[in-house]
Amino acid sequence: MSVYCVFVGNWTAFYSAQTPSAHLDRPDLRRAVALDSAGNPDAALRVLGDAYRRHPYDREVLLGLASILRDRGRAKEATRYAEELVAVMPESAEAKRLLEEIRSKGGR
Repeated sequence: MSVYCVFVGNWTAFYSAQTPSAHLDRPDLRRAVALDSAGNPDAALRVLGDAYRRHPYDREVLLGLASILRDRGRAKEATRYAEELVAVMPESAEAKRLLEEIRSKGGR
């Protein structure tokens, strides 16, 4: 399975579907997924924001930030992270689709 195959879909579902061994060492991402799944996206964004400050080129962190912000209707902010994701993964058609989707919803 391509790790980035469902950008346009639900980030929480994507991340939760990964094999447990793929993210055992990522308690920040597990916590963000749990918070988002529990209906607390603002807390998930805080966790991801902290992770971003430590790991600004992390694909899963960028994906989470862009997806949750998109889902919250914060397209301009989501665009920033989607653009960074495309910069980190320029070969990814899925990253580019996420950016296009966000831009179509009012991102710059």
